[in-house]
Amino acid sequence: MLRVLAAAIIAIALTGCTNEDEEAKKAGICIHGTTVTTKGANCSACAGTCATQYYTYCTDEKKADDCKNLSAACSTAAGDKEYDDVITFYDGGKKCNTSGYTVACSSNPKYFAADAAYCPP
Repeated sequence: MLRVLAAAIIAIALTGCTNEDEEAKKAGICIHGTTVTTKGANCSACAGTCATQYYTYCTDEKKADDCKNLSAACSTAAGDKEYDDVITFYDGGKKCNTSGYTVACSSNPKYFAADAAYCPP
């Protein structure tokens, strides 16, 4: 009886390890595609065309729900800029540093960029 109980305990423990390994394999990356639009003074309409730039960057996450959307309405604190962040989650054990995003952002070390052109605050 004790042997059966011990075997059951070991089986449960090993199942727990397998589940953790499976979770690690399922972890993925959030690829952010952010359009940054510069507005007029105090977020007013632009005289002509507003300057728009597009940036991509990455975070390693365990699941899609962990991706943090960085969209933000125009504000003077953001330098009269508006941020539209679109996120794509890729699972299956991908990591930012093996997916082309190798530059660690000094402004926020959770994020990795393809180059130092833009890192989110």
